[in-house]
Amino acid sequence: MTLVTLLGAYLFTSMALILLRPLATLTGLMDYPGGRKNHSDPTPLVGGLGIYLGLLAVSILSPVLMADYQNLLVLSGLVLLIGVIDDLYQIRASLRLLLHGSIALAMTWLAEIQLDSLGDILFIGPVQLGILAVPVTIFATVGVINAVNMSDGLDGLSGGLVTISLVFLSIAALVAGESAVLSFSQLLSVALLAFLTFNFRVLWKQSALLYLGDAGSTLLGFILAWLIIAATQGSNAFIAPVTALWFLAVPLMDTVSLMIRRPLRGSSPFTPGRDHLHHRLLSTGYTSQQTVLIMYGAATVFAAFGLGAHLVGTPDGIMFTAFMSVFAIYFVSTQQPIQDINAPATRQKAAKTTGVVHENFGDHTGTIPRHIAVIMDGNNRWARRQGLRPKDGHRRGAEVSRSLIMDCIRHKIPYLTLFAFSSENWLRSKDEVRSLMALFRSIIARDEIADLHEAGARIQFIGNRSNFSRLLQTGMREIEKRTAKNTTITVTVALDYGGKWDIAQAVTQYLNQHSADADLSIEQVNQELRSYLSTSDLPDPDLCIRTAGERRLSNFLLWQMAYTELYFSDTYWPDFAAQDLEVALESYANRERKFGKTAAEAA
Repeated sequence: MTLVTLLGAYLFTSMALILLRPLATLTGLMDYPGGRKNHSDPTPLVGGLGIYLGLLAVSILSPVLMADYQNLLVLSGLVLLIGVIDDLYQIRASLRLLLHGSIALAMTWLAEIQLDSLGDILFIGPVQLGILAVPVTIFATVGVINAVNMSDGLDGLSGGLVTISLVFLSIAALVAGESAVLSFSQLLSVALLAFLTFNFRVLWKQSALLYLGDAGSTLLGFILAWLIIAATQGSNAFIAPVTALWFLAVPLMDTVSLMIRRPLRGSSPFTPGRDHLHHRLLSTGYTSQQTVLIMYGAATVFAAFGLGAHLVGTPDGIMFTAFMSVFAIYFVSTQQPIQDINAPATRQKAAKTTGVVHENFGDHTGTIPRHIAVIMDGNNRWARRQGLRPKDGHRRGAEVSRSLIMDCIRHKIPYLTLFAFSSENWLRSKDEVRSLMALFRSIIARDEIADLHEAGARIQFIGNRSNFSRLLQTGMREIEKRTAKNTTITVTVALDYGGKWDIAQAVTQYLNQHSADADLSIEQVNQELRSYLSTSDLPDPDLCIRTAGERRLSNFLLWQMAYTELYFSDTYWPDFAAQDLEVALESYANRERKFGKTAAEAA
């Protein structure tokens, strides 16, 4: 690979990334903050597209590369396309696995890239896969794709880890004189360096300008799997399969441990969560940059060990035993749940913002509401201000809702009710209603409540469910059943809900049971009707928060909020952050709740 070609790869990739950034906003190919995200601004998800276009441009100009890797470019292009669709519309995990598995199958047929041997990992001679070669290849390829995808949690992390793997693979290829794998590994490494220029946080750039997206991380995972298999199999093999394990050690150990641990906790192994290695490092107080550098260092040490052991001729069995020993140590040492250290930091941040600090936050004194109700308003207006589509505002709002739940857990607030979709929202445009239903379906399909379940959140739904699809109704019931025994916080989500509807259905049920009782008094009805409301298992809200500057209840919990303290924020819901909750709690703590009594009587 000539220096000119490598320079061309860097320039082509950089140009593609620059041109793609403004297109991301127009197409909605953006990543929005909130939830598990560590960024504060919407960020383009075009890193994978830029890398692929850079590789494609150089390959077109190099007939040798195109001849060697035409099939790789075609199939990786399909992986990229699936990733772009996933970034835009959230593909079900099962469908995504099926599509990636199909492409891996095509890889074995079109290019004859497959795992035929695992090497002498058991000290009994080379383990030949025979008829299992194709399914094992598919499993391994999909595994590497997901390992890289799951490591994409911090700026520069996934791209850097793949670059380290490619560098050591290139060194091994250079030593062996294997030009084909060497050339493409070098090419992809340089394209990744171009991407990292835009993605990695440095002193003069405190936030990433763009992200890989699922399109980019799955693209890198597929190409890496292809190169690794090509390097370890057939007559041109120059490293053992176990050596490749060391080159991929950090993302593989993290992913495999989660694939084992999550099902044991009742979660899907593909559920997004805050239980990765980088989350553990962040929870100990390391910054994002420090965490990334630590993981770079670990990946380099493991890869260097694997390469060194290979060069000195260490038997495969010994290398495999060493790898499994390291994995066992990692798995056992990461069994404990991550301790969140951000609550104190959040309170301090809020103190700097508001000028106040509560000493008894988290304690159930009179300063902390037992039950908070939230009218989440302003998603559309936020999206318009950002030049985005309404569905982008709703997606961001959903992420903020997840963050609010975790904030309430940190404050030890036991009840939270969210007004997600009113009975009047059906009157909105068909496109917006359709996008909201798609959002609800994607949240259920992608199991986006898994981290809330792990945090002890009990989730239930109120409202008229009959207007929703069977899929959504089934999803709601499954979520309720799954989280029914959780006790940390009860999160009630109001869907197709209206306060008038709630009172009407409660009255209907009450009269059906008391139709023969002619001596009913107003006092008796007033006392007993509450047990027929959809919130009968909840205390009445102490505090209601409404965002986006509106000053009304909008048919929300009309009966229940007779004595609820109201707090109105001018902040649009997608921008509502932990410090905004702190301000609302401070406002609540400074109020005198009398419930119809005089101040002296209430005291």
